[in-house]
Amino acid sequence: MSQENQIILQTGQCPVKCIRFYSSDESVSLLAAGYSDLIEIWTCRVRDVSNMEEVSKLTDVLAIENFLKLKVGSAVNLIAWSPLTKCTRSANSETEDVLEDGSIQLCFSASDNVLYSLLVSVNSANDVNVQKEVIGKHDSFINDISIRRCTENSQVLLGSVSEDCTCCIWDLLSADKLVHQISLKSVATSVKWHAMDPLQVMVAERGGIIRFYRIDNGSPLRCLQGLPSLMSADWSPSNPLIVGAVAGTKCLLWDTSVSSLPIDTRSVHGNPAVKFNWSTTNDNIFSTIGVGYELKVHHRGHRKNPLAQKLSTARSVDWHTETGLHLVAVACDRSVHMWNIKE
Repeated sequence: MSQENQIILQTGQCPVKCIRFYSSDESVSLLAAGYSDLIEIWTCRVRDVSNMEEVSKLTDVLAIENFLKLKVGSAVNLIAWSPLTKCTRSANSETEDVLEDGSIQLCFSASDNVLYSLLVSVNSANDVNVQKEVIGKHDSFINDISIRRCTENSQVLLGSVSEDCTCCIWDLLSADKLVHQISLKSVATSVKWHAMDPLQVMVAERGGIIRFYRIDNGSPLRCLQGLPSLMSADWSPSNPLIVGAVAGTKCLLWDTSVSSLPIDTRSVHGNPAVKFNWSTTNDNIFSTIGVGYELKVHHRGHRKNPLAQKLSTARSVDWHTETGLHLVAVACDRSVHMWNIKE
């Protein structure tokens, strides 16, 4: 893929451990990166371009501006944005991100296996107030976290899974944070929420089983049969019937309306794969990372890779869709690499 279709965001002296985009109709788009004791946040904005097809360079379209650096005092392993985050751009700002009063809430897991919540208030005068709160703790390393808003009962729910073979559901707005603790049969690798039903959560286990639960009572709904050494799974945000995962060198794809067995199994890397992520808006597009830091973007309908990149490191991947752009980003050493993927 052409270098003109790529942005490399240099972040500083410390390696980036994780990245996560945030997008909402009520907020500017944000990108967060986690480091050894710091979370850095940028705003992302598509410049006013009359004809997107005629633009040759991604840097001519996408403007990324440094917004906040937050000292958190803990090594940040994973980040999840709260849907309560809301930052609005000043109506007088046409060429850069000047933000009016806003509120940022995100959660992160630290190297001490503790989950934290950050509540950040900011205004146009650059006054920043940060509140850090302990949510809870696992007994072993936390492998994944994911947040979902439940408007029916005014909850903001955080799911976390760990090497301690548990999935925990936390209510960020409650004094008693822990809602459910689900005991699993093997190490949990991924936790994802249903795109439309906030009471359904998906938990993937390294033993090869993916289970779906009702979080109001913790009861299992159904399961998918995968392969042992399942390292990562994702539930399509744009189509909740579609699930994907990686185990060994293979990628497995399910259509849950058809079968509990994969409808597609394909080899994706020469070495074992460790990460699987769906595009946020296209249920045909997904990415994988293999041991050896090989990033690949795939299409469900064919075997040709829209993107294949060998990187120096590849710690975390996320997808983001902005007006006319379909971005995949990866944390790579002291930078974030982004590519625009043609759908």
